Amino acid sequence: EQKKLLVLSEPDDDSCTGSWEYLIANDLRFDDVDWLFVRSGTRASEEEIAGRVAVHIDTGMLYDGELNFDHHQPDERVLRECAATLVYNSFREKFGDDPIYKLIADYVLMVDHGLGKEASDLIHGGQFTAILRDLSVHLHALKYTLDRKERIRIGHNLLDCFYKATKNE
Repeated sequence: EQKKLLVLSEPDDDSCTGSWEYLIANDLRFDDVDWLFVRSGTRASEEEIAGRVAVHIDTGMLYDGELNFDHHQPDERVLRECAATLVYNSFREKFGDDPIYKLIADYVLMVDHGLGKEASDLIHGGQFTAILRDLSVHLHALKYTLDRKERIRIGHNLLDCFYKATKNE
């Protein structure tokens, strides 16, 4: 099977969570794929793809449920979604009945659409909510010291921590 190339724009809650979910749903680890970061809304060029299978998450202006998971559409048809919910819904059977994955996707949808208060209410009460709540703060602050790939790696680790801690709560 061809190696996957995950294409993201600037690391934020949505691209981080969408790529984390994509890896989980496809039984891939962080280092099993190559990473490419492009300007928001753009797609990887054929030269950049170089024989790999490109998966665009939160960039590229397309959604097909397989390799393209961008809610920014010219026709506004999926604007009420985010990359995290598009990935979650596309691979829902892989996540089974586990409510934590849905909780994370719903939380990111609210944050991505500027509903921070409602998002905080959604996860309020859990012992580990600060991990998820502070994800965007960490992704943004780390841009001064780490490259995009390492920020995504840390974001994935934070999501793993939130998931495992909440599962065992």
